[in-house]
Amino acid sequence: MGPLTGGGLGTLVWTTPEFTVRGLLTLALPLTVLNLASQQLPGVAVLRACGFARVPTSPLITWSGVASLLSAPFGAHTTTLAAITAAIAAGEESHADPERRWVAGLSAAFFYLLLGVFAGWVVGAVAAVPAPVVAALAGLALVSTTLTSVTAALADERGREAAFLTLAVTASGVTFLGVGSAVWGLLLGGGLVWVSRQRRP
Repeated sequence: MGPLTGGGLGTLVWTTPEFTVRGLLTLALPLTVLNLASQQLPGVAVLRACGFARVPTSPLITWSGVASLLSAPFGAHTTTLAAITAAIAAGEESHADPERRWVAGLSAAFFYLLLGVFAGWVVGAVAAVPAPVVAALAGLALVSTTLTSVTAALADERGREAAFLTLAVTASGVTFLGVGSAVWGLLLGGGLVWVSRQRRP
């Protein structure tokens, strides 16, 4: 979404991509890894926790990547599975029947587009609300899905320690070497799983 016109309406502005080796190494590659670790992977995990284990992962990531590629010249280069949106739309709150939860996904897409059109007004309205209130509302929206995901992650005794370590590190918000806590949580949790399997007879 490009510059805002008078009145707060968003407009699409084409930005021609520039491909450089430096840009690929310092920007594209780190963002790709961060995208996969902090959005795509958590999004898949949320879908699994919400009962959509049969959904194939590769097509989801492939098509979200294609959508990101097509929308990048307009500024929407981070088209992903969006873990927070997936948690809201895929949970039991959206519909009791999992076969009907796709309506919530389409509704989320529609309102995202609507928010993009009226971006100026939305930003102004959100800025007027105290930050703790916004954080509290976002947290309340994810309480049920978070509890479901944590319960599912800690259910298996063999991976309980690794799951808890992943959760603790990710929730800490620590940043090291310019990499966020989500990546470190997954790396440490995955490392603990590998070590546990090596030591297991």
